[in-house]
Amino acid sequence: MDWNDSPDPYEPFYSKKRVIYILLSILVFVVTAIVVNNLAKSKGNNKEVVLNTVPDISKFVITNAYLESYEDFKKEYPATRINKPEHAKFLVMFYPAQPRIEDIEYIKAIGPDNYKIDFKINQKYNRENLNGYISNAYVLWFMVWDTRDFIKQGNYTIIIKYKDGTMYRKSRYVNSKHDFLTKYKELKKKFIPKGNIAFNKIKNGISFKWKTIPDMHLYYCFRLAQYKPGMNFADSKQLILFDNIFFEKQPEYGLNKSSVNFEGLLDKNVKYTWFVEITDSNRLSEVDLVIYQKFQYFSVK
Repeated sequence: MDWNDSPDPYEPFYSKKRVIYILLSILVFVVTAIVVNNLAKSKGNNKEVVLNTVPDISKFVITNAYLESYEDFKKEYPATRINKPEHAKFLVMFYPAQPRIEDIEYIKAIGPDNYKIDFKINQKYNRENLNGYISNAYVLWFMVWDTRDFIKQGNYTIIIKYKDGTMYRKSRYVNSKHDFLTKYKELKKKFIPKGNIAFNKIKNGISFKWKTIPDMHLYYCFRLAQYKPGMNFADSKQLILFDNIFFEKQPEYGLNKSSVNFEGLLDKNVKYTWFVEITDSNRLSEVDLVIYQKFQYFSVK
């Protein structure tokens, strides 16, 4: 026997079977590389698309508003633009798609008798300027207060124009007849809690209570926050509890609501603040008047 002969049938290195195997392996490798590369590009492009989209307005508000805490507001923020309780509010929200602020040319509102007000798109909103943007991971707001007075009854439109020419409009008819404001001013208010509260009385939770306006179907929205100078109830990141009646799926959520329970822990020797806003609708684009009740304060001892 010749030891140079193979005892088994020998398959040449470049036989047809081996060549097919090699080609298939190369093909699988190439396809895998292409898929991984495309996925990486897709992920990057999706992020870029989010930053460069020109989304329509998700929700908007055009309403008259009454700030009951006007005098306290003015004392704490002497430079604030507001000079009377009666004013109007215009607001637009973007979520989940948020535009880049630098892609916006302008946002403005127009109305009867050549009415016009501009949003300051490059300015952060605060309690002094009352005009600008508020941003967090979930939503981008632009809000402006018309501090001159209530706006007149009629049709109003908010317009956003992007620098690429894209434009969107949101319109509604505003009713300026506010019967429940008169009734609210006549109401004997009562708020619980306020002042100093013993810790042992709230260790199992705390109830916030207020009086509702009798014989009227209205909606009540509650906010709780730790008090800090310069804080902003409009910024949800600063809130401990936000009973958001505007995003609940229940159609009548918040209707004639007179209390909210909070079961979380509150720290001792910390000042807290809360308030309730009263509206004639729990749909943002249908609100004709919002009353911001007086801000309430308490501390846990």
